[in-house]
Amino acid sequence: MTRLSICILSFLLITSAVFAQSEEVEDQTTTEPGDPYYLRKGAIGLHLGNSVFLTSEAVGPQLSLTTDFTVARNVSIGPMFVYFKSKECNKNLTSDVCIKDHVRYAHFMIGAKTNIHLTNGINRLIGTKIPPEWMDIYIHAFGGYNLVFGNHEEANKGYIAESRRFVGGAGLGIRSMVAEKVGFFIEGQYSSYSYMNFGISAFLGEISKKQ
Repeated sequence: MTRLSICILSFLLITSAVFAQSEEVEDQTTTEPGDPYYLRKGAIGLHLGNSVFLTSEAVGPQLSLTTDFTVARNVSIGPMFVYFKSKECNKNLTSDVCIKDHVRYAHFMIGAKTNIHLTNGINRLIGTKIPPEWMDIYIHAFGGYNLVFGNHEEANKGYIAESRRFVGGAGLGIRSMVAEKVGFFIEGQYSSYSYMNFGISAFLGEISKKQ
């Protein structure tokens, strides 16, 4: 929980600074022609990612699926799901010794993720003209509960119980929309799972506005 607490605290401090700065500039709720979808309130995005693992216990790729909703200009939030498999290892200073290498554990993380998009703010602060649809720079944080299941009669119940816990992380990401509705992203992060996440993004549509 110490790592998660540090991540959440860092994210809140950065977010507070961003919003404090935004109070001094033009209205952030307006939408301009040509704005990428994540700036349009009510827009829905889908992101499929794969991570570079932090732990040697992981087996195969880690897949993440996030759906986010733009709740205000430059702010999006939504549910997040993560899946991967692992094996149990005893770690020491020289090597990782894996126990019962044939036993696999399935991890399912169910949680939420928040993004704060910074490109427009950076442009205003230092006078650059970075197109937000080409380089969406954002900070993010996520948290959720990790469910673990063993697929073998020799599965360690203690390992399963220890791995069932709250997890989270925070970091910095860059997204580029190579087309109006399709793009890719890469994220560097400090988290319970990995140091880096990358994948594809898609714009699904917008929630209808009441007249």
